[in-house]
Amino acid sequence: MSNPNDLLANFQQQIKEAATQDRANYFLVHVTKVLVGRKDPNNFQVHGIRLDNGKPVTVTSKKSSSGQHLPQQQAVMRADKTSRVGSKDPEVAAYTAEYFHTYGEGSLCIHALMRANKPYERDGQSFASVDVLDLDAATQRITSAEEFDRVLLSLLKPWNFKSGPLAEDAIGNRVWAKNGVLGIQPTVHLRLLGADNMVDKGIFFGLGAVDRANGQPLPSPRLPTDDEILAHLRKSPSYAMLKGLTEQPGFKEIGYVAIPGMRVNVGRDALNGTAENYLGAPKSWTWIKKEVPAVDGNHPQVRGWRGGILHIKETTSGRKIAVDAAPSVKWGLTLHPRLTPMEQELRNPSQVQQAAPVAKQSTDQNAASRTEAPARAVSEQQVARPQQAGVQERTHPADESYENQPANHAEQFEDYNPEDIYMMEQMANDGGERFEDDIDDLLQQAEAARERRNTSVPRM
Repeated sequence: MSNPNDLLANFQQQIKEAATQDRANYFLVHVTKVLVGRKDPNNFQVHGIRLDNGKPVTVTSKKSSSGQHLPQQQAVMRADKTSRVGSKDPEVAAYTAEYFHTYGEGSLCIHALMRANKPYERDGQSFASVDVLDLDAATQRITSAEEFDRVLLSLLKPWNFKSGPLAEDAIGNRVWAKNGVLGIQPTVHLRLLGADNMVDKGIFFGLGAVDRANGQPLPSPRLPTDDEILAHLRKSPSYAMLKGLTEQPGFKEIGYVAIPGMRVNVGRDALNGTAENYLGAPKSWTWIKKEVPAVDGNHPQVRGWRGGILHIKETTSGRKIAVDAAPSVKWGLTLHPRLTPMEQELRNPSQVQQAAPVAKQSTDQNAASRTEAPARAVSEQQVARPQQAGVQERTHPADESYENQPANHAEQFEDYNPEDIYMMEQMANDGGERFEDDIDDLLQQAEAARERRNTSVPRM
C-alpha cells in the first residue's frame, strides 16, 4: 500500500510542475494548424502540441510586415514571452506571444539541459560556447580502469545514439551527419557517485569530425575512428589522474557517473563580442553563490545549468554554430547538473519507483509529440505586438533575468486579453473548415472589445 505522505508529495509536485509550465515565458510548439486572416495575413493563430508537456495549445500573435513568414504546419515554433489567456476549451491552453522563433532549413532545434558558458577572449577575439547534456539516454557508470576508456569511447560517439537531444533535435532531425559535424564536439562529464558537483577537470572532449590528416586538409570531413578519438582523449591533462583514481582501493564502491554531452561554439555575429546577443535572457543561466561572502555588496556569480532551447545553424563553410538560445521551464536553474535517473535509483530506489509512473507518462507524451510528421523549416521570425504600427526588433536586455511570471500577468500584454482570445477560440473549436476571413472577423471583434474596455475602464 502506498504511503499517504509519499502520495501527497507526489501530487504536490505535479501541481507545482503544472503551474510552472503554465507560466513559462518560452516554449516549443509542434504546429498542427495555422489560422491566418485574409484581409490582414499578419494576424495568425497556431494550434499545436507543446513539446515540453505534450499538451494541446493555441498561440496567437501577429507578425510584422518586414519580410517575415508565418509558421508552417508540421513545423516547430518557439513562442517567446508568452502570456496565458482565457480559453473556451478547458483542455486547450491559450497563449499570446510577443515574439516567435522558427528554424530554417539545415538548422537544429535542441531542447535539453544546457549551460551557456561565459565568453572569453583569445588573440583579441571573443569566443563562447554552449554545453548540452543528456541525463537520460546513455549515462554509464565507471568502476574500474578497464572500463574507463571503453565507456568514454562509447559516449564520445553520440552518432550511434538512437534518441535523445545528442542524437536528434526537437523536430526529429538527426544531429550527426554520415561524415560527422564540424563545430560540435562530443563531451563526457564525470561525477563521483553520491556527489552533487561534477569532478574538477572531469570533462573530456571527443571529435565531431576529422577534416585534416597528416597536416593536410581532406577532400571532405569524415567521422573519426576509434583510435583517433582515444588518441585525442588521452591528450587531456586530467586523463591520467582521473583514470589512475579508478585503481585506488575502494573506488569500485563509488565509481564515476559518465554523462554524455556536446559543446557547440557560438557564432561571432550572434555573440557580438561579450554582449551575448544570442541569449534571449542572459541572466537566466547566472547562479549567484550566496553562500560565499559578498565583496562590495556582490556575491560571486557563475554559470549554472538549466533547460534551454538552442538554435544551431550551418555556416557557408559547413560548420555548425549556435545562434540563439532561450530558457525552458522543463528544468530549472541549478549550480550543478541534476542527478541522472541512474543516480537517483542508486540513492533512493523506492522514491524513484513511486515517481516512475508519473515520469513515464510525461516521457510518453513528449515522445508522441516528437514523432509527428517532420517539420518543414522556415526562417527565424520576430513578432511585433499586434497594435504596433512599426516593426519591433527582438531585444536581449542584459538586465532581464528569466523568471516565471505570475499567472495573472496577461494585462502586461495589452493587445489580446482573455475576452479577445475567447472569440478566436470559438472559431477554432467549432469544427469544420477554417476560412481565412474568420480570423479577420474575430480580430475586428477583438479590436471593438478593446475599444470598449479602454473607454469604460479607467487606467492608472
